[in-house]
Amino acid sequence: LAAGGALALAAIAALHQAAPRATAVFAFVCVKQLQAAVELAFWVAVSEWFDARTLRRLVPRLAAASGVGGLIGAALVAPIARVAGTGVLFASGAAAFALVAAVAARTPTTRRVGAALGGRARGSWADSLAALQRQPLARGLAGLVAIAGVAASLTYVALGAAAAAHHAGDARGLAAFLGAVRMSGQLAMIAAQVLIAPKLLARLGVG
Repeated sequence: LAAGGALALAAIAALHQAAPRATAVFAFVCVKQLQAAVELAFWVAVSEWFDARTLRRLVPRLAAASGVGGLIGAALVAPIARVAGTGVLFASGAAAFALVAAVAARTPTTRRVGAALGGRARGSWADSLAALQRQPLARGLAGLVAIAGVAASLTYVALGAAAAAHHAGDARGLAAFLGAVRMSGQLAMIAAQVLIAPKLLARLGVG
C-alpha cells in the first residue's frame, strides 16, 4: 500500500503540469484513500503484533506520534510550496510513502509481543460482518466512524472548493492555506487527545 502511494504521488508530481485537470481528479480520489488504507493497515498490524494489555499502554503513544507527524508534515507544506512549488510537495509525499514502504518491508508479519498468539487470525469481510452482528460496541463504533467519514468528506470538499475559488490561479498560495488548515486541525486533535480524551475516558469509559 505504501509503495502504491509512493508511485501514485510520483505520477502526480510528474504529470500535474501537463494534465492538471485529470491529475487533480486522480489525486483527489486516490491519495486520500491510499492514506486511509495505509493507516488502517498499520493499526491492523499493531493489533496483531501486541496483546490487549500492551496495546492499552502503546495506543496513546502511537496516536500521539501520528498526530505529531501530521503536524510536522502540515507545517512543512507552506514553506515547501512557496519556495519550491507544488511539484516538489508531491515528490516529498512520494518520498515519505517510499520510506514507509521500506520500513514496512522489514517489519515482522506474524510476531505478537506479550501474550502468545491464540488461534488463527481471520480477516475476511464475512468474519468482520459477523463480529459486527455479535458485538453492539463494534456496531456503534462502525456507525460512528461512518458518520464521521461522511462529515469529514463533505467538509473537505466544501473547504477545498472555497479555498480554490479564493486562491484561483495561485497554486502555491492554495497549498500553503490548506497546509495551515491541516496544521491547525492537527494541533486541535493533539490538544484533545492530551487534555480532554483521558479525562472523558476516566469518567465515562468507552460505553
